[in-house]
Amino acid sequence: MTCARTSRRCSHAIEGTPPFAILDLGCGPGRDLKTFADLGHAPVGVEGVAPFAAMARAHSGCAVWQQDFLALDLPAERFDGIFANAALFHVPARELPRVLLELRATLKPRGVLFSSNPRGDDDGSAGTRPLRHVSRPRRSGGAT
Repeated sequence: MTCARTSRRCSHAIEGTPPFAILDLGCGPGRDLKTFADLGHAPVGVEGVAPFAAMARAHSGCAVWQQDFLALDLPAERFDGIFANAALFHVPARELPRVLLELRATLKPRGVLFSSNPRGDDDGSAGTRPLRHVSRPRRSGGAT
């Protein structure tokens, strides 16, 4: 599946009328940020590597917040969707539940987390761990 097609799948999973506020977690040099912007959405990137954050800003014209995944500082209920394409495998397994709760808190009610990750058998801190694509709406007042 192409990256543009994956980006479109994420935005189509969000309920409501576009444009959507989308957080691109681990946006790298900004390829998917630009795709979301070109689709008419209001994307914001999060990238931990300073040169990639600068590249993403230049390439996409979007806001990019330089933040470490283990020290996220995200606004509450700000985003309709989070696009975490090949990003969460950078989070060590022991930290993943906390990071996922932080991501959930930045989603609006009924927001969508799109996560796609490589497969593997280590704890995630070195690169891969088995995770499946998850696209479920966040429901107000309870876990999904």
